[in-house]
Amino acid sequence: MALASVSLMLCLRLGAAGAPGKTILRLLVLLWGSLGLAVAVLASLSGILGQPAGTDLPEEIMDFGARWQGLDLRAKYLFSVGLAAAVVLFAGALFTIRRALQDYPVD
Repeated sequence: MALASVSLMLCLRLGAAGAPGKTILRLLVLLWGSLGLAVAVLASLSGILGQPAGTDLPEEIMDFGARWQGLDLRAKYLFSVGLAAAVVLFAGALFTIRRALQDYPVD
């Protein structure tokens, strides 16, 4: 819901400033795509690692560490690369949105 609200506000703000529809669409695709990739990567890791067995935070952290160590190198690598790609895409989306907001100020 929050991402949809941010998207709507971004469309309204940039549309009022006269930004082309193509620019707005590209920003929204970048924003939704980067967050979608992060959700997909974290959901796949959750499926690989399974449910935590700890009852409190320190036990869950220890349990996560043990389950992470049990993964093969390929799974660790794929998760790390996917998460890094999601973070880079999201940072790029924020940078691009910031630049678009500066390029199309509302008078």
